[in-house]
Amino acid sequence: MGATSRTAQEDNLYAPPTSGDPLRETGDVAQAEAMRRPYLKHEASIKGMGFLFLLGGLVNLLWAVPLAVGAGTSFGFSFARDDGQGEVVFLCVAIVVLAVVVCQVFIGAHLRRFKRWARSGAIGLSVLLLILVPIGTLIGLYFILILVGKGGAQVFSEPYQRAMALTPHLKYRTPLWNWIVLGVILILLVASIIWASSV
Repeated sequence: MGATSRTAQEDNLYAPPTSGDPLRETGDVAQAEAMRRPYLKHEASIKGMGFLFLLGGLVNLLWAVPLAVGAGTSFGFSFARDDGQGEVVFLCVAIVVLAVVVCQVFIGAHLRRFKRWARSGAIGLSVLLLILVPIGTLIGLYFILILVGKGGAQVFSEPYQRAMALTPHLKYRTPLWNWIVLGVILILLVASIIWASSV
């Protein structure tokens, strides 16, 4: 009896550590569904956020040229001057706006696919929104809460990613009022960008 107990202890001592993720070993679809169902609405919110980033990139493209022209004028430069200073200002502003557009589109597209690294990029873009007082600040705070809260941490975790791979049939049916809220947020976001560029 003592020998058997000692052998069991040694087996436990040298056994490989468990991963803490039962889905890795079992691939249980029912268990994966149980994991996902409480967070389907949170998934929809994150996908909506990714859509807003994509659309925001398009909006930025539309006002990039007027912003560059306005920046050159505000600094007292003329694009027709021989020293080319106006062209330098235009180029610098255009590069900055283009970089923001690329980040918005790239991060937004991958956020909708729940790529784990896209969460950090989306938090960074949300922090930038905070400077667009007051509307952008409220939207940025809302995005940050979605991403850094318990739901965001769960959705972007490795076990949850495996649960999504096992249950592609689970879809969240977005209510009409959610689309209305999304539209209002989009209008406010565009308004805050236009307001910031006109100040």
